[in-house]
Amino acid sequence: MIFAGAPGPVQVGDAARRRSTRARVAPVALALVNGGVGVVVAPERGLSRVVTFTIRRGRIVEMEVLAAPARLPRLPLAVLED
Repeated sequence: MIFAGAPGPVQVGDAARRRSTRARVAPVALALVNGGVGVVVAPERGLSRVVTFTIRRGRIVEMEVLAAPARLPRLPLAVLED
């Protein structure tokens, strides 16, 4: 999936965090996933989704949502502090 003219990863993460607060959904956080930029969604029961981004020339060109319960615990990720 390609999104021409999409905002950068920090803007996407910030927007997701703002929307999660307003919508009262699971908290999200910026993270490094497989060495790249991503967003993790972690409600009280634990990690439920990971969104990864492919960035080229400073733009997001692809997003992948990972939600397979068997795969999520094996992902190398590190949540980034505010």
